[in-house]
Amino acid sequence: MKHRIALLGPPASGKGTLANRLCGEFGFIASSPGAMLRAERALETELGKAADTLTSKGALLDDNTINALVGCWLDRQSHADIIFDGYPRTIPQGVALDRTLAERNLSLDLVFLMEAKVSTLRERITKRAECRVCQTIMSAHSLQERCACGGELGRRSDDTPEIFENRMLEYSEKTVPLVDYYSRKGILNRIDAGKSAELVFQAAKAILLH
Repeated sequence: MKHRIALLGPPASGKGTLANRLCGEFGFIASSPGAMLRAERALETELGKAADTLTSKGALLDDNTINALVGCWLDRQSHADIIFDGYPRTIPQGVALDRTLAERNLSLDLVFLMEAKVSTLRERITKRAECRVCQTIMSAHSLQERCACGGELGRRSDDTPEIFENRMLEYSEKTVPLVDYYSRKGILNRIDAGKSAELVFQAAKAILLH
């Protein structure tokens, strides 16, 4: 079985949902740059404070800061079965991840590319919600529903048509080049993310255990 996985895909392609299923089924530990930042902030580290200062001013984190967050997160993991959710997002981040893992005698084993029609992704952002307690993202027909943890659901502030289009443009320009990068390494696997979450999970599971 593969031990270190990265999930690539456009917004609303189901990366977080798949990460959660893989963690529950196989015991992986998953994280995203946003979650890593929150962890550093909670620990009140110098890196967390510096990154928080940038984001509080509305600035995007630069690659060096994001890569540093990833390195710190890796150093705190008790085992090596990990999932990078939405990281790397650029070629420089991909190169940095290879270096960061190599420094710890590790390597990236598998990359899942979540693919779906833009119309499907656009529809999903109008229906998904976020738990106010555990931050789990899910599809919700009504905000009156509850998360499995009991938390209330609410719309994500970034789930607007304008932000979606901007994120799709950024994905096309910055993240899509990683497809060729990982294809050449022989670790890229495409998944039809337009299918149900269960079918996506089963497809990923088959590849993971192959």
